[in-house]
Amino acid sequence: MTLAAAHANLFAPMVAAGRSIPGSTLFRQSASMFRRRPDAGSATISVIVEGRTILVPAGAWAAAAVLAAGLRSIRETPVEGRERAPYCMMGICFDCLAEIDCVPNRRSRIVEARRGMRIRRQIRAREIER
Repeated sequence: MTLAAAHANLFAPMVAAGRSIPGSTLFRQSASMFRRRPDAGSATISVIVEGRTILVPAGAWAAAAVLAAGLRSIRETPVEGRERAPYCMMGICFDCLAEIDCVPNRRSRIVEARRGMRIRRQIRAREIER
């Protein structure tokens, strides 16, 4: 039995009874899955992400600024050019590497955003100047 079939069998009685499937309201489509917490402070700072000025809460990580900017990815892998975005949000997977204030290979999840910070996507391998 496939996972989809098992899911259908499990929730078929609920659907037939006109009840919603548990968790189905958790995944409503919206413009962004990242929203500010209602209890967050109102202080914001402006950072520049890929040339666009973005307002983020004071104390936010650089990775959060990238996500708030709506970018689909923050870097491309060096060899195959595959897009990557902040994944673990703990700074251990290295998928959050970005160029921050002209310094490449920074883990954006462990760098706190500062007013005026410039964040750029890291595209493939960096060129070495000779």
